[in-house]
Amino acid sequence: MGDEVGRTTAWYYCLRHHTVEPEGVCKATDRLGPYPDPDAAAHALETFREREERLEAEDRQWAEGTDGGAGQAAG
Repeated sequence: MGDEVGRTTAWYYCLRHHTVEPEGVCKATDRLGPYPDPDAAAHALETFREREERLEAEDRQWAEGTDGGAGQAAG
């Protein structure tokens, strides 16, 4: 347990090597994260895709004016 003192608890997914790694292994521009644990980092691409799909759907709804009334002023 003493070996963990001073170490980061953040994990990253390296886009260059397609691996999960702790902070400091690869350049920040080559990785996604930080994530709280290796398992979350391993699913980084899936998480990224899901978030992008959700944001694109929200953008489409906003552009079409079908956001369900969110953001409209109360009259």
